[in-house]
Amino acid sequence: MQGLRTVALLLVAVYHIWFDRVSGGVDVFLLVSAYLLTRSLTGRAERDDLTNPATFAVRKFARLLPAAVTTIVLTLIASYLLLPASMWADHARDAIASLTYTENLRLQSAGADYFAANDAMTSPFQHFWSLAIQGQVFVLWALIHAAVERAARATGRSLRGSLIAVFAVILIASLVWSVRITAADQVYAYFDTWARLWEFAAGSLLALVQPMLRVPAPLRAASGWLGLAGIVSCGWVIAVEGSFPGYAALWPVVSAMLVILSAGERTRFGADRLLASPLLARAGTYSYALYLTHWPVLITLLVVSGTAQANWWQGALVLAASAALSAAIVHLVELPVDTRLRRREKWQSARHARPEAPSRLRRAAARRRGVVEPSTRTGAIAVLRPRRLRSTGLLASTAVILVAVLLGLGSSAALSGAFAKQRASQLDALEQLDYSALGANAPELELDDAGTLQGAAVLKSNWVRPGVRCVEGDPYYTHSCFLAPAIHGGEPERLILAVGSSHVNQYSAMLTEVVNRRPTWAMYTLIAPACTLEKSQDEQFSQRARCEETWSTARELIDAEQPDLVVALGTLSTQEGDVEMAGLVEWIESAAAASPGTRFVTIRDSPRTDRDMAECVLASSYADPECIGLHTVGDPTPFREPLERAGTIWIDLNEHICSADGTCAPQRGGIATYLDTHHITAAYARTLAGPFAAQLSGRLDWWPADPYEGDYLDPSDRDLDVTEVLNK
Repeated sequence: MQGLRTVALLLVAVYHIWFDRVSGGVDVFLLVSAYLLTRSLTGRAERDDLTNPATFAVRKFARLLPAAVTTIVLTLIASYLLLPASMWADHARDAIASLTYTENLRLQSAGADYFAANDAMTSPFQHFWSLAIQGQVFVLWALIHAAVERAARATGRSLRGSLIAVFAVILIASLVWSVRITAADQVYAYFDTWARLWEFAAGSLLALVQPMLRVPAPLRAASGWLGLAGIVSCGWVIAVEGSFPGYAALWPVVSAMLVILSAGERTRFGADRLLASPLLARAGTYSYALYLTHWPVLITLLVVSGTAQANWWQGALVLAASAALSAAIVHLVELPVDTRLRRREKWQSARHARPEAPSRLRRAAARRRGVVEPSTRTGAIAVLRPRRLRSTGLLASTAVILVAVLLGLGSSAALSGAFAKQRASQLDALEQLDYSALGANAPELELDDAGTLQGAAVLKSNWVRPGVRCVEGDPYYTHSCFLAPAIHGGEPERLILAVGSSHVNQYSAMLTEVVNRRPTWAMYTLIAPACTLEKSQDEQFSQRARCEETWSTARELIDAEQPDLVVALGTLSTQEGDVEMAGLVEWIESAAAASPGTRFVTIRDSPRTDRDMAECVLASSYADPECIGLHTVGDPTPFREPLERAGTIWIDLNEHICSADGTCAPQRGGIATYLDTHHITAAYARTLAGPFAAQLSGRLDWWPADPYEGDYLDPSDRDLDVTEVLNK
């Protein structure tokens, strides 16, 4: 079995490092882990040692966590020393998810693409997804075994037969679900525990039926080689990136089963001779640690070197460094901890022994200590001492888990603290900038990486804070409602409303640039993810309720407060260009009729680029031509004219964000432009207050021609997290 693990691990590492493909080796790991688990628990249960899920979990994780936590801590240290500060917060969160065996769930929620394995922004903890699923299944399998064992004992049914029935149902149900969810959303399915259960169930079924099978030696030899060939060829033969873990995962799973079935007495020419060789068996000792270390070493090298894929010598360096780290972890952490735990748990062999009846003297000594065992089959002394050792062993395992968890949490907290400190410093620096002389107000200004004014810690999170969150007592409270209040505390002389999606929120920074300099002005911002008028009526839109609430609340505010200005998007940008903001003209006409004194501004949506320029910059530099984004240039006239006929003021700022030829630079005037593919940074949005005022002040007499006049007083919370409103 160690030889099979070694082959699977080498395939995983080699395919990750050199071929940017998935090998199917992880699927072999999943099957083997369930095979060994069920074989062990069933064998014990048949010896009348029923599974205790709590005891099992404590012992299992006490052996898994030391190596895992060592890797987590080392990866966090490497992140701090070698990787951009913008990654630290995510890495700290990934570390906690890895520590708690929930990394697969975190990757699911983030929509991470495992098949973009060599993306330079990929987390060095991403490989913990499979360990997370294994950890979850270890707990689930222990509960299943415990329940079935007790049910079989109570009913007198065959234990193996009962377990076979249960795992067969799990296999069928999970495989059906896996095929369906893979076809619907393969990226989500890849990290889904339920879509993987059938692979574990297959391993458990094999463990249960294998003792009943008698496979002739020639068939075992053929089975072994066929299975080994299937495992090795899987990554090249199967289109893993589009089909796993659905029916295509049957290839490595069945191949591994064939190899396991070939085990038994040595064959003369079988694959068992290769897999049982001392070299592979010895290497199997390091397979778990090598799996833990190879991925963070690879990702760190890719980010530091700025390359998308390792070449042959870089790959060799990754493999050598990973092997050295894994050897250190095994000999300095894993084996010492495991040895000490096993010494504490020697009661197991004594518990299953059948000692002779205690002598008269030993029974008398036991009575004097107040211990009397009514059964003569197993002596009192032989039973009592193992129980003491059992308690001691569990305490030792629990202590190992607690120490490991504390180390992991402490390291994660330290990196989070370092990120928070650096981010606060960089935010302070941003607050001191003169935005009237930067960004869109000075596009000719060019700065290199050292001179560009957003630090790495804030670049990807430099999102607009449009005020303070509305309190629930606010009459216009919604899930994502923000208020920049009149600083003087009374009724505002001017009230502005911005309503729509996250693209409205990004532009709110150029509005608050003016509002926060005028103590008698106030502004509401009502937003929801991907929210347009059309989507507020779309029953298939997952955020429909929140979106509908946003637009209906905006209308209530207009009717009741008669704001001076309402700002919304006039178009919706796509990769193919602008499209109509359906229903907007009618909504504005109706709102204007209810509030005749209100002026309406519609802003052309910001361009959507073909790449994440911020990620590219963090992995490379602002000067890298690969970091220049492209977008489709179109004519906005068909969208502008109907809105202007409805009485709106049309504003087009796109020439101040991207060039007329459709290229978008990652920085303009010393300020980073985009934080992803379609959201501009808060700092750059503040510089757009100049071009916005140039287009608006001539048509709205009370809007200042100089938006930067006066002191900027920001009432918002700089730590406010409004990233949930980002357009997905």
